[in-house]
Amino acid sequence: MFESVLNKLKNAYERRLPDYKAMSDLELYNAAKPYLTDDSCGLTELEDKPKVFALILEMASRWYRDNGALSGALIGGEEIWYVEFEEARIDHGTVCTVSYKDGVLDSVGIDFDYDEFDEIVGKSLGKRLFKSENAAKLALHNWQRMQNETGET
Repeated sequence: MFESVLNKLKNAYERRLPDYKAMSDLELYNAAKPYLTDDSCGLTELEDKPKVFALILEMASRWYRDNGALSGALIGGEEIWYVEFEEARIDHGTVCTVSYKDGVLDSVGIDFDYDEFDEIVGKSLGKRLFKSENAAKLALHNWQRMQNETGET
């Protein structure tokens, strides 16, 4: 019986929270902005804490999704993005094969959307090869900014 009451309370609590998963990144940032103050976290009301924790969880989940190229093993069937810096292009593909040597990623076989298969060296993960489109876009943007600052083309 206690478990049933607890579940009812949990469901009522979850319905009160905004749907942070449905928000864009900008909307999520704007929802969190009132809680960010110079003196760490501006939590004055106990009722704000669940909202803040839910916001933090959603932001952390998105960060992990977008920066997953820095951790975790690749598996076949996983989406992947390859950055062609010189051509300012990002190619989407699907991981077909993965090879590890001594626990370190050695190579990745990718079936690209434009019907071409290519094998990429494992050291490219997190440099040219990314587990999220957002991480690939950020890498391309940073590379282009650096090129503009140094005057290189």
